Amino acid sequence: MIWEVLTLSAICLFTIVNIMDKFVIKNEMKDPHLATTISSLCTGFIFLIVSFFMADTLIIRFSFVLLGIALGFLQGGAILLYFFA
Repeated sequence: MIWEVLTLSAICLFTIVNIMDKFVIKNEMKDPHLATTISSLCTGFIFLIVSFFMADTLIIRFSFVLLGIALGFLQGGAILLYFFA
């Protein structure tokens, strides 16, 4: 029963965020390249923090670093395609 409430609330929140995002992109955003750069840097920073805490030692595994770089490029490309669609 609780999963139904969580599913419906996730759908409602996703819809609200999409509507707000469309408003910001259409009326407020002047430079989509800057927004893409800031978003990608924030995501990369969060990924590095999470991978640092998930690592067994103080050294982050090289595979985590490569995965983070690849995901950053994919996210940046997806955001640019989203802005120019």
